[in-house]
Amino acid sequence: MTDDTKALALRQGNLIQSFDDAARAATAMAKSGYFQDSKEASQALVKILAGQEMGFGAFASMNGIHIIKGKPGVGANLQAAAVKGSGKYDYKVRELTDK
Repeated sequence: MTDDTKALALRQGNLIQSFDDAARAATAMAKSGYFQDSKEASQALVKILAGQEMGFGAFASMNGIHIIKGKPGVGANLQAAAVKGSGKYDYKVRELTDK
């Protein structure tokens, strides 16, 4: 990756350009201790790769993909982002109540 490509990736928020990039990000995120369901780099890597397939960055994937009974599931925040990002549907929450 050239310096120009790296700079563009940083501006666009896409730091993951290769499997090695994903593995390094997974290692750092697992070591951070901020993600309770990803204590191992391999667990974090699964979340990052799953999110990348759906067009999400590493951090969004770590926050929005949840491991439930050993299977990755997509959280509501990522589902909403995917819907809005599709360009086919836009929504606004007009009222948010307990009901």
